[in-house]
Amino acid sequence: QQILLLTLAIVLPLVGLLAWYLGHEWQRTRIAAEQDVMGIARQAANNLQRYLDEREALLARMAMRARVRSLNPADCDPVFKDLMGLHEELLTLGLRDKQARLVCSFLANPPAAEAVAQAEWFTEGLRVNRFHASNALRGPTRWVSVLTHPVHNDAGEVSGLLVMPIDLNALRTHA
Repeated sequence: QQILLLTLAIVLPLVGLLAWYLGHEWQRTRIAAEQDVMGIARQAANNLQRYLDEREALLARMAMRARVRSLNPADCDPVFKDLMGLHEELLTLGLRDKQARLVCSFLANPPAAEAVAQAEWFTEGLRVNRFHASNALRGPTRWVSVLTHPVHNDAGEVSGLLVMPIDLNALRTHA
């Protein structure tokens, strides 16, 4: 019985010490993992912000081009075609007038003006009168976000909207 008590006197403190050490290591590992996750999240957010800043600058430059500002469907600016092959995440690049009528698009069957005019991304893009990224939307085959930028006439009024839907799955390579 004395041997049992002596063994317990030695083993119990060791078990307690081991439990404390394991708890301490678990806490340290959890904190390190949280810091790693926060670092990854910050990097992804920075990359996404840089991507959006680049697209905003691109659309702002396009909105100032004379052939874009003219909103002439018979004279679509060739820059639309040039950009389409450069960015895999772009589903199309379009230009709509303020009533959502199509001016330029590379879609074979673009949505009707009536449907576009009622879309939240279109009404919000006109309302904010600056670069805008829509919430994620479920398209026919993929999740998208629609980037928009206003086009202003000579009087400084919004006359149209550049429309750039992006494939959110393809966008992952930028984040």
